[in-house]
Amino acid sequence: MLAPPLLGLIIGAGLAFQWNVYALAVPGVLGALLVGLVPRTPQTAAGYGGVGGTARPLAGQT
Repeated sequence: MLAPPLLGLIIGAGLAFQWNVYALAVPGVLGALLVGLVPRTPQTAAGYGGVGGTARPLAGQT
């Protein structure tokens, strides 16, 4: 959501277009690293994820 205004500010400030790549790459790499740090939960015996088997399949699922 913030990318278009941020890129507009970079272009409006007269900076080189390479700064657009940096402005998008740094948050993307940081986000990927943070997602990689999220701990995984063990799968339940039924094969559904969730803590203590609280996740259930949808009602009309085939």
